[in-house]
Amino acid sequence: SMGVELVGDPNILFLDEPTSGLDSNAADKVMTAIEKVAKSGTSVICTIHQPSTRIFSRATHLLLLKRGGDVV
Repeated sequence: SMGVELVGDPNILFLDEPTSGLDSNAADKVMTAIEKVAKSGTSVICTIHQPSTRIFSRATHLLLLKRGGDVV
């Protein structure tokens, strides 16, 4: 479904748990693709629950929320 969204060359790409259900290798490949999209000038906003250290370290800007949606 990410590919379908990218065809339209959006300015902002919203992704809801793009690595959910993937093994660590597949999740790493998805994050590599997302990084390339971001580096091309598209803003990427995504939710990732319980990311691995490897995936967490790839984020350039973070907004951490606690239970109830409050900013940490």
